[in-house]
Order: sequence, then structure tokens, then C-alpha cells
Amino acid sequence: MDAEPRGALARARFLGQHGDVDEAFEILKAAPANHALGAVIQAGLLTVRTRRSEVGNRYDAQLESWLKQARQAQPQSVAVLLQLASLRDLQGTHDDEERSYRTLLAQKSFQGGPRAGVLNNLAFNLAMRGARLDDAAQAIDEAIAMQGPSGALLDTRA
Repeated sequence: MDAEPRGALARARFLGQHGDVDEAFEILKAAPANHALGAVIQAGLLTVRTRRSEVGNRYDAQLESWLKQARQAQPQSVAVLLQLASLRDLQGTHDDEERSYRTLLAQKSFQGGPRAGVLNNLAFNLAMRGARLDDAAQAIDEAIAMQGPSGALLDTRA
């Protein structure tokens, strides 16, 4: 795996899900020199999401640091804002998660399926907190209007 260009990230993802999380993050810390930062962040988020009950918030500071670097390089990047929202969801800071979704939705160029997915996530976020339920209903209705009545969207509406 180490000889393969993407082998280090694949190894880190595997270790993060099935092996030693500390070793996975050591590989990820070295990876930005050779890999896109977004891919490193995604691997770290996957590891933390999969093993959250075991690792708690031990790697959140590292993820925050990578996300800060990525936001500085690309402040309006859809991928980075989605990753930030994912971390906020893991941390249980749902107001911050909501802000990430709203920042994305404010971008006029952010359309299509990804927009519908973010509208669904925003609606779910608001509904689960019992916050601004009219906004939640409006968001899920817009997502359904864009994508049609899929099971996932109808589940959120319910």
C-alpha cells in the first residue's frame, strides 16, 4: 500500500475503521504533503464517525486544524463546508452545523442534487432540535420539489 500513490490514505482509512486509530491519524498527519487536504479530512472524519464512542473528541482538534487550513485556502468550497458541517454534527454543535448548511445554501451556484441533500440535512437538524419548524418544513419541501419524493426525503418530512 505504501508504494501505491493513494495507498497511505487507503491504509489510514482501513486502520481508522478496523485497526489502530492512533496509527491511522499518524498516517493522515503525514499525508497532506502528498495528498489533497480534502481527502485527508474525509478519511479523518470517517474514522471519527465510525469510532466516535471509542475515541470521543480526541481527534477533533486535528480535524479542526485541517478544516481551518482548507477554509483559508478555499473559503467557499462546498466540500469543505460539508466536511465542517459533518464535524459539527459529530460534536453535537448543531447551531454551528446549521450555519454551515445555511452558508452553502446562500451560494447561488450551489444547485441540484447536492443542494437537495443539504436542504434535507438542514430540515433534519432543525426538526430534531425542535427549532424553527416552519423553516424545516420549507427546506424539506424545497428538497422534495427538486428531487421528487424519495424515501429519505419523505422520512425527513415525517
